[in-house]
Amino acid sequence: MRKLIVLSLVVLLCLPLAVYAASMGGVETQGQGKFAIGMDQEFVFGKDYKDVTLGDASAYDYTSTILIDGVPTDLDIIGGVSAFKEKMEIDNMSRSMIKLSYGVLDHLDIFVRLGEANFKQKIKGEASDSGTFDDPISGNSGTYTGILENTGTFTGKSALAWGLGAKGVYPFENGWFLGIQAQYLTHGNSLKNKMTEKESGTAVVTAGPDTGTTATFESAGEEYQWNAKATVQEWQIAPYVAKKLGNFIPYLGVKYSDQRINYKDEAMKIKIKAADNFGVFLGTDYKIGKNFSLNIEGRFIDETAMSLGATYRF
Repeated sequence: MRKLIVLSLVVLLCLPLAVYAASMGGVETQGQGKFAIGMDQEFVFGKDYKDVTLGDASAYDYTSTILIDGVPTDLDIIGGVSAFKEKMEIDNMSRSMIKLSYGVLDHLDIFVRLGEANFKQKIKGEASDSGTFDDPISGNSGTYTGILENTGTFTGKSALAWGLGAKGVYPFENGWFLGIQAQYLTHGNSLKNKMTEKESGTAVVTAGPDTGTTATFESAGEEYQWNAKATVQEWQIAPYVAKKLGNFIPYLGVKYSDQRINYKDEAMKIKIKAADNFGVFLGTDYKIGKNFSLNIEGRFIDETAMSLGATYRF
């Protein structure tokens, strides 16, 4: 039972990586044969992932000290636990990236990104548990049903992140234009994971001096710590509409992200996906002179995030 719980915890920590959906980092192209260099600082405040079911039903036979109606009791337990269902979400994530762009055509750029990413994730899961117990001291034996619960945090160390992509725009009259950006991002993070697991439920004495008695029980919380590795790969496409208003260029768009997260530790390998693939984003560029611009952007639905950026064209 304990081994299965630890296994489940391991899986969840992969999730955090998927939250690294990239910002637009500015909506204009710089022109054929020209370069631009920029810096983006991204913050993710929340992102959900699909529930993960870990392992199969597992049988066990062990001795444990639990609280029965508040009294510590040593019991010989034989039972089985269902697979764990885990819920995962990003607690916080930040990523700093430098972006170098080149204008292949007047309205078509290609770019590369390089930087670092780190994060902290929360997870919470549960599994049903049932079996038989025997108390050699009191002579009572019976059946029990319970719920195993685990909560934990997974912290990803800062690691190299890189990506590449392309952006194109189609200008209209009166300062309007349509754009689309496609990009690929990846990074691998070492993970330090911590999780606490406990169980509570009801026991019924079916044989012994107290036959027919029903009691509640609760196990003392156990803490697990282990290291792991997670590799994130994400493909994203994002069409948008924008309009020039003086020095401002506000924009609004939608995006589709396909995130693949590969988690690995000594016990298992697993893949995890984000709960939502579609999201919306809005923001604005602010031009300072001919070559310099600032950017602020918010992203919603598939994640709650924002980014700040600056770009210099030459």
